[in-house]
Amino acid sequence: MLAIGSILLSFEVHGLLLGDFEEVARGLALGFSIYLVIAGFAHVALQPHQPQWRVAPLSEESADTLDDRLKLLAVMLGINSFIWIALDVADAGTAFAGLLSLFGFSIIALGLWPILGDRAWYRSEASMAAENASGEAVDPRLYVTARRLLRLVVLTIPVTALAGYYNLSEFLTRNVVLACALFAAFSGLTTLVSELTSAMLTADSGPLKQVRRALGVSEDSGRIVHFWIAGFLNILIAIGLFLAFLPSAGVPTQEIADFLETGLSGVKIGNFTISFADILLGIIVFIVALRVTRMAQRLLEKRILPQTRLDTGVKNSIRSAAGYAGATLGLVIAVSTAGIDFSNIAIIAGALSVGIGFGLQNIVNNFISGLIVLVERPVKVGDWVIVGGYEGTVKRINVRATEIETFKRATVIVPNGELISQSITNFTLRNKLGRIDIPVGVAYGSDPAAVEKILIEIVGTHKAVLSFPKPRVIFQNFGASSLDFELRFFIANIEDGIFVRSEIMYAIERTFRERHIEIPFAQSEVNFKDRDLDRIEAMLARFTPAPAAAQEKEPDDRA
Repeated sequence: MLAIGSILLSFEVHGLLLGDFEEVARGLALGFSIYLVIAGFAHVALQPHQPQWRVAPLSEESADTLDDRLKLLAVMLGINSFIWIALDVADAGTAFAGLLSLFGFSIIALGLWPILGDRAWYRSEASMAAENASGEAVDPRLYVTARRLLRLVVLTIPVTALAGYYNLSEFLTRNVVLACALFAAFSGLTTLVSELTSAMLTADSGPLKQVRRALGVSEDSGRIVHFWIAGFLNILIAIGLFLAFLPSAGVPTQEIADFLETGLSGVKIGNFTISFADILLGIIVFIVALRVTRMAQRLLEKRILPQTRLDTGVKNSIRSAAGYAGATLGLVIAVSTAGIDFSNIAIIAGALSVGIGFGLQNIVNNFISGLIVLVERPVKVGDWVIVGGYEGTVKRINVRATEIETFKRATVIVPNGELISQSITNFTLRNKLGRIDIPVGVAYGSDPAAVEKILIEIVGTHKAVLSFPKPRVIFQNFGASSLDFELRFFIANIEDGIFVRSEIMYAIERTFRERHIEIPFAQSEVNFKDRDLDRIEAMLARFTPAPAAAQEKEPDDRA
């Protein structure tokens, strides 16, 4: 296009275009330019034989076919543009103008018809595989209904021109071509937006990585953020292109401008005024407030709270309270920015209170209980607790529920209302000091004093056992098969109790075996009466084989 324009400008400057030939040259330049633009963009977007660069999700054959047919349409449009300029130059009459209109619109319809055929719109294998992931049957053709409607309109173009309705034919031709061009622009722009957003959210180095870090987007959440950002921008592109199409469809430009101004300034519905600009600004303010809140939480967590002597639970409560306060403040500011009156919100809140009283009691109860948990801290993150039969470590305290991770790595969600209303066993509420009890049984006849001395020696040599409170051995009971003792000792960190208990029990078994102290197992005595002995003897005789000497003597007896 630049080359053609340069040549045309050079001819004009040097006076080489004389008379009507100047308009003819302009027509030729315009026709060639239209061909080059359409053919060039079509080839770039479709990229036959290079699927990795292809914008449209088309198969190789469809991309090649559509590329050729778009070039044909470019030729038709270029010829039509030249004809219209030549018509102005020739100052032709009405009849000849009608004949040229019929010819021009017909060749454009001839170029549009094959483009809308099925052969040019088959999906690529990758697109089909993605669509078939759900297991449902997918039509391999793209935009079937829309293409059929456009084909019907294209068929109407030469018919209306032949009937003499040149204005209608020109209206249909212009809008079909413009609609196809805007659709191509939408496909290209949305692909560009998707690629740029994906590059920004997955960048591993450079400025884009800094942008991703500033947004606080992790690799796991990048896919979701990409979907919403790209979707929002695609909607804006679609709205912009649709507004660009409306003047060609006959909608006055001033009406479009008035509609946009009304939507931005506010639409009054009853006592409410809805302004899309204010709503958008409110959403942006809320998002910014959330980002500032997250930054403040990270500052508290990484810089400020580590410089204090507060325990982990207090630090977590402060961080959570800062997050709730920031989110609440951001919501209030966003609502004010959106132009919503707080008196109206109070009316809505009063109406919602009825629903809360009937159906949302548990949610409100859990929310208030969550605030109480954060303030009173009966449990805190990292505590070892038993709640409702579940034993594990507190991982997160949310507004509605608390997450407990069991020692089997299962996560239990406990509503905060249950934490307030029922008993909780917290092994590490004040400190991690804890007592371990190990029952020990020895055989009757063992020296209890020696057993006590040995147990005290065993726990005294273990580095995890505290000397104060000092270990104790309790003689608890005369059991059915053993003398029952209980070894009690304290350790500094109860979370290591299961390992210390196991090591102490290994040491007890080994020491008792070395010192010949028997650890008995359950025993029972069975007494028989004299009258049962004959029956037992007869039963044993039936199942006991005869002696070998008796078996050898038996044939001689028969003889």
